[in-house]
Amino acid sequence: RSRYLSSMDHHHWWSFMKHGAESARHIKNEKLREKLIEYANSGIEPFEGYDVAYSYLEFSRWKYHASSYNEAVKYAELASRADVTWAEPDFLLGWYGLVLSTGNAEEYLSRAIEKDQRVLFRIVNNDVCKQYPHIVHKLKAKYHGLQANSDPNEGLKRTSSHA
Repeated sequence: RSRYLSSMDHHHWWSFMKHGAESARHIKNEKLREKLIEYANSGIEPFEGYDVAYSYLEFSRWKYHASSYNEAVKYAELASRADVTWAEPDFLLGWYGLVLSTGNAEEYLSRAIEKDQRVLFRIVNNDVCKQYPHIVHKLKAKYHGLQANSDPNEGLKRTSSHA
């Protein structure tokens, strides 16, 4: 239970945080953003689930844009651990690895592809990733059965039409 709102349970707390982070994305108020991060860091455990991951990934993006790169990576790692099925935190960690020359970008990008094969298309077409053709080539070779050059939504359309 939350020490701020004692009647709120885990699901409601993190849903509230996710919506707060979504809203704060559109409001460039650093004090508000810091307050949301403070609330999240003292939020209801366990720090697991999609809403937790979404919140921390948003915090990571804020910190990256504020040039607080260590915090950006830290929050992306928290997001990755919070929802081990969601590829976006691992993609962002791989992207950070490329942009900031830290960590193992290839490992994070591989993990993202394993969680969601559509990420390979994104990597192949991402301007930052294109600057590292050796990594893109290795990923394409490793996941050679995937259609890296086709629109990932096409597969979804075909799949959904049969459902």
